[in-house]
Amino acid sequence: DDDDEDDDKKANKCVLVWEGTVQRRAFQGFEMKLCRTEAFAREHLIKYGCPHYWDLALADSVVGDDADGA
Repeated sequence: DDDDEDDDKKANKCVLVWEGTVQRRAFQGFEMKLCRTEAFAREHLIKYGCPHYWDLALADSVVGDDADGA
């Protein structure tokens, strides 16, 4: 049943996890990238020299899940 599948999925949301200035730009333009696994997302960001962006987002996600469940 499609309704059961929707109930099992996490809510999709967008949250600002960092804001500031960097010495040099990592990306030349903004582009959406579908990353089906956490490992692929981090590997993709490694190519641009900023895997820490994924680490920040993941850490906020884990903390956010704990805060929502409390």
